Amino acid sequence: MCRYGQITYKDHYACFACRKTFKRRVLRDIDRNKVMADSTPATCPECQGLMADMGKDFKSPPKDDTKAWRHLRDLYSVGITYHSCGCSGPGYVPADKPALITYLEIKLADYVAEQHFWLTRCEPQTRREADADRRANWSRFWTLPKEQQEQKSVGNSEAVAFWKERLETLTAQLAGLKAA
Repeated sequence: MCRYGQITYKDHYACFACRKTFKRRVLRDIDRNKVMADSTPATCPECQGLMADMGKDFKSPPKDDTKAWRHLRDLYSVGITYHSCGCSGPGYVPADKPALITYLEIKLADYVAEQHFWLTRCEPQTRREADADRRANWSRFWTLPKEQQEQKSVGNSEAVAFWKERLETLTAQLAGLKAA
């Protein structure tokens, strides 16, 4: 059983400008009948800027460790946070900027391979071919958005467009990290 399923834990929010973290009260703390989290953006009590939702497994570095805070900002800018269900933790989190760039370059190569698969895939023409295609390539269908996963057959053009968008986003993130 996930440890976060037993007790309501608070998410950690970070303000990169002030280099401070806070836990935010959830609605369940106020009213036991409400289980949804508050959807209003968290603002820093000190500078009133928006705070980053870093997840329940986040541990903040000391305030005077500016290098660590810059790295956390870089991680957040590419979508890496400390969210998990509580079973096994948030997964791999690169320890420094070179490791982050290497991680994203490997991810970029994976995205290129996915896009190549969808560009060269022969679309199934019958229901039987579609079922066989889904069984043979189940892991590739699993990486697509939910609405495409639920379709009986996914067209190549939809999947290519999805991976093209992901590639463009990741390429821009990598360029931003390398320039900074």
